[in-house]
Amino acid sequence: MRRAGIVIALAVVLAVVAAGCGKGGSGSGAGSGQGAASATPTEWAGKICGALVSWETSLATRTQAFTSSVAASGSIKDAKAKLVAYLGDAAQLTDAMLSKIQGAGKPDVDQGAQLADDFRAALARTKTVFAQAQTQAKALPTNVGRSDFGRRVQSLGKQIESQGNTLDEAFTQLDKKYNAPELDSAFTSEPSCKQIRSK
Repeated sequence: MRRAGIVIALAVVLAVVAAGCGKGGSGSGAGSGQGAASATPTEWAGKICGALVSWETSLATRTQAFTSSVAASGSIKDAKAKLVAYLGDAAQLTDAMLSKIQGAGKPDVDQGAQLADDFRAALARTKTVFAQAQTQAKALPTNVGRSDFGRRVQSLGKQIESQGNTLDEAFTQLDKKYNAPELDSAFTSEPSCKQIRSK
């Protein structure tokens, strides 16, 4: 299956959230596709890409709201609280995306049910990235100067963005494991998938 567009979407999302963290200092399980309904490769690709586009848009909107809000923070404690809430929202939005991926069912290709499970499990790693970042954000000290706090938050943002390589490898392994030319074709031709590749 073609991974390029999916990896682009993940990279964009991680970069968006990382950028949000960079500005923050200035002020679900895998599920199971075994019993899921089958979908044609085109239908499945359309649902998958649609879910990813919606997720990316929602996170971008939330990031914009966060950066505007944190810039007006009156204290480091306030900025930290907003950062923790923001990363929690990122995890929740990812949960919603994963639910849509689960609802897409399984593609009607060889090993479609297992492919769907492995695909969702790979995407679920993104939620883990955000959840771990939130835990780290909760541990950030507030009895430091603004510049020190800002550096710590920026470091957290870099950690988030660096996870892109790990996610890329996960989808590389999926490509090697499954040979589904029908899905390659569907991901190439579906309009919603083209939106991702144009980023």
